Amino acid sequence: MSILVTERIFELPDEGVHNVVISEVVDLGLVDTKFGTKDRVRIVFDVTDQKATDGETIKVYVTANKVLSPKSTLGILLNDLGVVVTGEFDLEDLVGLKSQAIIKHNRGNNGKTYANIVSFLKAKKKFQAEDSDIPF
Repeated sequence: MSILVTERIFELPDEGVHNVVISEVVDLGLVDTKFGTKDRVRIVFDVTDQKATDGETIKVYVTANKVLSPKSTLGILLNDLGVVVTGEFDLEDLVGLKSQAIIKHNRGNNGKTYANIVSFLKAKKKFQAEDSDIPF
């Protein structure tokens, strides 16, 4: 008897500006990368202005090292989202944060096309880590 496994094809959002909301933050733990073992996190964005053909939510992912320096991927992402961080920050506080993102398609080394967030449109109000309400 054969057991068939089918590669899952993820539907991509169109390129351009999209409304997004952070739906999940996943602690990936220590991950072996080409630059050594890094402590990583994945931030999941739901695209709210476009649905997949089956009606499901389209998701876009940003994976970063858990480093808060201004030049790190995570530091740049938080700054672009208007999140002010001083010292320590609980990434779970990002869940529910709404923004507008510019999405671009890029082809990976494996030949697959990926949707990447290349930047965010600035929020009208800065999000302070101690704020109880998320902006917008």
